[in-house]
This record gives sequence, structure tokens and C-alpha cells, in this order.
Amino acid sequence: TIIAEAGDLMNYDNPAKLWKRFGLAVLDGERQRKCSDAEKALAHGYCPRRRAVMAVITDNVIMAKDEHYRELFLKRKAYEELTITFKKHANLRAKRWLAKRILLNIWQIWHSQDLT
Repeated sequence: TIIAEAGDLMNYDNPAKLWKRFGLAVLDGERQRKCSDAEKALAHGYCPRRRAVMAVITDNVIMAKDEHYRELFLKRKAYEELTITFKKHANLRAKRWLAKRILLNIWQIWHSQDLT
């Protein structure tokens, strides 16, 4: 699904560009999804469908109890709970962080292999 939505990952110079593609980037000091202005959202390249794809993938990785990613998620959630009042916000921030980590790892693997 990630490859279908993003295409060839060699076209992304760094993981931040992949994060932007999936609506996880911070642009002009705010999250892409926070844009209520349609023109600004278009300029940011935000697509709710792609963001939803990453949310589902992240939830499935956590629920599948993948030991590596689940441990990363729990550590990040504990960190976020120290700085944020509401546990739900800490959980959402930890999920967003994990989604970025998943994309980073996929990008790194893709770029470490000679796919030609």
C-alpha cells in the first residue's frame, strides 16, 4: 500500500519528503492536517486518504504486537505522557511518531538496495 501510494521511493531524496506525501510533515509550523484553508492544504499536498492509510498501518503494527515497533511505541508514549496533560494526546502523538519511524525504515531499506 505504501509503495502504491508513494511510487518508487528512490524519487524521495530523504524521508521527510515521504512523510510529507503521507501527511505527517510539519509545514509552516503546523501539521499538514491542521490546514482549514483549501488552497493552503493543496499547496501542502495533503491527502486525507494517504494519511488514513498510514493511520491504519500504524494501528495494525501496534495491535499485531510486533515486538520491535511496539516497544518503540510504548517508549515514545511514555515520553509523550511526561510532557502532555491528556493521555489520548500522548497516544496520538506517539502513533504519529511511529508512523514516521515506519516510513523512515522502509525508505532506508529501499535506498540501501540496488533495485536496478
